[in-house]
Amino acid sequence: MIGIFLGVISYLLGSVIFGLLIAKVLMIGDITKKGSGNVGATNIIRVSGKKWIGALTAILDALKGFIPVLIAKSFDISGWELNVIGCLAVLGHIFPIWNKFRGGKGIATFIGINLALNVKICIMMLVGWGITFLLKKISSLASIVMVTTCIIAHLFYLEFIQTLPVFIIAILILFKHKKNIIGLLNGSEKSLKI
Repeated sequence: MIGIFLGVISYLLGSVIFGLLIAKVLMIGDITKKGSGNVGATNIIRVSGKKWIGALTAILDALKGFIPVLIAKSFDISGWELNVIGCLAVLGHIFPIWNKFRGGKGIATFIGINLALNVKICIMMLVGWGITFLLKKISSLASIVMVTTCIIAHLFYLEFIQTLPVFIIAILILFKHKKNIIGLLNGSEKSLKI
């Protein structure tokens, strides 16, 4: 019963779109109508021109994935159920109830759940992101590499059935990047100066 309760809380917390809230508080405007229209850290950097605002957005989005998993662990929840609780936070970010189910791509929240689930895999993901971004300066490409790294790491290092929820959410995140993938293939994807 506690697992269901924590899953609902995780989804509702994930549904809090910090990019929109920060943009409103700092009077940046409606970021869904500017830049790429995404509510995540990359677009808020582009729209505001301020890196610290993007960093704050990314940290808060990561925490909403990290915290529910940490709380679930404190109740001795583990395995498949723990993975589901974490993934519900990402699902909330992508399909937020508070914003008519129109959210972001879930990257920072996905990092947050993986940090709480398995630090080693999260480090591999961040290294993949960092190397790709340093070489290409394209945030979406770095994110795609990071999520793919997570999928591969889960397949090699953990029991597949236990981590199936993370695998499914990773595929959903890649699907949310379909426009970016098309842009990468035709050379129109924009770089990000950080």
